[in-house]
Amino acid sequence: MNVDDDFRNARWRTVQFTHPSTLETIAMEADLKSKIKSDLESFLKAKQYYNPLGRVWKRSFLLYCPSGTGKSSFIATMANFLGYDVYDLDLSRVKDDSELKMLLLQTTSKSVILIEDLDQFFPEKSTAVSFFGILNFMDGLLNSCYAPKRESWCS
Repeated sequence: MNVDDDFRNARWRTVQFTHPSTLETIAMEADLKSKIKSDLESFLKAKQYYNPLGRVWKRSFLLYCPSGTGKSSFIATMANFLGYDVYDLDLSRVKDDSELKMLLLQTTSKSVILIEDLDQFFPEKSTAVSFFGILNFMDGLLNSCYAPKRESWCS
């Protein structure tokens, strides 16, 4: 899903997610692949442990690698494994932190929110979306109130 052009309504546009990457097909060391699969399976089973601790049941990843190294395929692989929706967020099209919050509220509870090229926004680049707005988007109060099963991935 992508951010729609009509930001006054701050909504997502639905696009069928049919990426073919799976844990079986992605090029990765077998040991690392096994650890990632185990981590994702543990995440899916761990909901009962989060609430008593007052924690949000979610997982965030920050992937930092050169272009063309497979970050997007890796994210698609994990989304396919989990059976989650994917939301591709282009921060350059989000006008401010308030709109970012509105977009978060419009995602499904089983979702991957992908923010590519996050490094281009900080610290030299000026943008209406703040660094703290991004942090709150990934780990803030609205995230805990609305979506207890969300993955946030930045690349």
